[in-house]
Amino acid sequence: MNRNWIWGLGVAALVLAVALAMPRTARDGRMGQDPIPGSPTRTELDTNRPSTSDLNQPRGPQPMTMSARINSRVTDAARSVEGVDEAWAAVKGTTAVVGITVDPSLTARAEEGAKKAVAEQVKELPEIMQVGVTTDPNLTRQIRDIDRAIAADEPATQWDGKLQTLIDELVETTG
Repeated sequence: MNRNWIWGLGVAALVLAVALAMPRTARDGRMGQDPIPGSPTRTELDTNRPSTSDLNQPRGPQPMTMSARINSRVTDAARSVEGVDEAWAAVKGTTAVVGITVDPSLTARAEEGAKKAVAEQVKELPEIMQVGVTTDPNLTRQIRDIDRAIAADEPATQWDGKLQTLIDELVETTG
C-alpha cells in the first residue's frame, strides 16, 4: 500500500507540473501571456517565412548544362569571325548547326567566305567534328529557338526532332 501511495503522489506531481507549464488561454481564445515588447508577433513571423513553394525554387544563377556550355562555345567561335553580326548554335553529339546574320554590306561572295570561316572556326573546337552553317533567316530562327531551348534546359524531346532535321539539311555527310 505504501508503494501505491508513492506512485499516486508522483503521478499527481507530474500532472501538476505539466498543467502549470502549459500557457493559459483567455476566453477570447488568445494566449494569456503578453508578448515581450519589441518581439515579432506570430502574424509577422508567418508573413516573413518563405512558402514551401519558394523553398523548392533554385536560388541564384544555375550552372550551365554541358549542352548549353558547348552551344555557347560554338556560338562564341562563330561570332569571332569578321563580318558575322550575330550567331546561334545547336549541337548534337559532335555535329553543330550554326545560324548567322552577317553584315548587310557584304557581297554574296564575302557572305559565303564568312560561312566557310565560321565552319572552320567551329571545327577547331575539340567537341565538334561536323558543322553546317546557314544565313537563311528561317533556318537561323529555328536554330536560335533550339539554342534558347537548350540554354533554358528544356527537355530534348521538345527540340531534338527539329535539330535532326536541320542537321540533315545543313551538314554535308562524308562517306
